[in-house]
Amino acid sequence: MELYPPLPALARENRAFVIKAAGWAARQRIGQFIDLGAGLPVYPSVCQAARAVLPAARVAYVDIDPVVLSHAAALLATGDGVAAVDADLRDPAAVLGHQDLRAVIDRGRPVCVILGAVLHFLGPQAARAVTAGTCWPAWAASPSSPSGQAARPPDQDVIAGCGYAREIL
Repeated sequence: MELYPPLPALARENRAFVIKAAGWAARQRIGQFIDLGAGLPVYPSVCQAARAVLPAARVAYVDIDPVVLSHAAALLATGDGVAAVDADLRDPAAVLGHQDLRAVIDRGRPVCVILGAVLHFLGPQAARAVTAGTCWPAWAASPSSPSGQAARPPDQDVIAGCGYAREIL
């Protein structure tokens, strides 16, 4: 915190955006969520925000950190329709093909892809690959929820791949 005092406020604002985005998507009757780079579970979770609107909402929390995955499995993936998925968001094909994700996400129905404070850790090409790779024709009209901080202006191709993000704001 000494190195960058605004960090706690930025983290809280980002979390508030992710929860607002999940609620917005659920109000649009989108009942599936993929939280890429989910991080440690916090309250409220994406699942809690979505299920407050749509009780049958389904959520796949995706991360590669074993500590995150163990906490997600223990605290979040305890019931029907929620999974903790061990996959690297930089490999969209592996994420979307993962058996744990496919167990809760139906490729034939709309889904909200959440990229909460992760894209700024990737270079522009990798960010483009992630946003493009997590969309397929059945999801063309589905929203995505990118958020993060950057020291440079965002890449316009990444923004173009982010669906309805502007409507949430």
